[in-house]
Amino acid sequence: MKIKIVIPYFGRFPNYFEFFLKSCEANDEIKFLVFTDQSVFPEHPSNVSFHVMSFDAFKGIVQKNLSLSSQCVQVLTPYKLCDYKPAYGLIFAEYLKDADFWGFCDVDLIFGKIFDLLSLEKIAQSERILTQGHLTIYKNTERMNRMFEIPVPGGIGFRQAITIPEPCFFDEIFMPAICQKEGVVQYGENIFADILPQYGDFVIAPLCAIKNKQGQTFYWESGTLYRVYNKGTKAVREELMYIHLQKRPMPPYTVSPGYSGAIYITPQGFFTQQQYTPDCEQPNTQQKKQYQKKRWAALTPRKIWIKLKVRRFKEHL
Repeated sequence: MKIKIVIPYFGRFPNYFEFFLKSCEANDEIKFLVFTDQSVFPEHPSNVSFHVMSFDAFKGIVQKNLSLSSQCVQVLTPYKLCDYKPAYGLIFAEYLKDADFWGFCDVDLIFGKIFDLLSLEKIAQSERILTQGHLTIYKNTERMNRMFEIPVPGGIGFRQAITIPEPCFFDEIFMPAICQKEGVVQYGENIFADILPQYGDFVIAPLCAIKNKQGQTFYWESGTLYRVYNKGTKAVREELMYIHLQKRPMPPYTVSPGYSGAIYITPQGFFTQQQYTPDCEQPNTQQKKQYQKKRWAALTPRKIWIKLKVRRFKEHL
């Protein structure tokens, strides 16, 4: 079974992109295809390939493969790509011909060993794997590759979403509703840590299958991602698919490529086992302020309309 994950990313890579690539290497069941306008890349594993193109060239591919109007092309920005994710099966069809499954992911993730927690056998029997926009996998069939085109009564359909400059949450809210309505065979629990950006410390989002625990810490070692916390007098260690550091500027990743021990993932940054102390878990006092400042600065009347539309849609599901 061949799985390909497509990652269009235009602009400067995150400070910890090398760590993201290192975590991709531990998942050699997947081929990661990065489409970017950057010309200099960190050292990367054999299951990651880079395809260099300008954003204008990429927009030309999108326009051709989706038959877009000039209005849609004008509002297409790198940030707006989140609404296009469910259409990647058509957009990247040329690169996915030999894939049994295709998917997309964000680069503000650190993967554990995904297939320790997802069964390849069950994936083969499914049409859509996982539900969140930071990692989702689709069966490479005509039905699933065109699923995004189905209308969304009461919501924001794909063809409407791509005319609006602001993100419309099509991939995370409306596409799952379409799949549910169409009886798509779904698989995979949210056994990951989606870290909320509005806090200085690491608080896991409510939609995750795992819940917040007192004194929880996260570390990555030899390709596996762990969460550790205390339960009574005992330490509990559990394996996760990934940690998502959304909208959280992290200090540069400076761990030596030759280092093979545990790497702690904390609000203060990334630390080797030798560098790590309990102080590394202290909240990042600037995170909340920076997040709220950017959030309010980016607020527009159309964003308010989108949020209200999403809320009403979810209430009627």
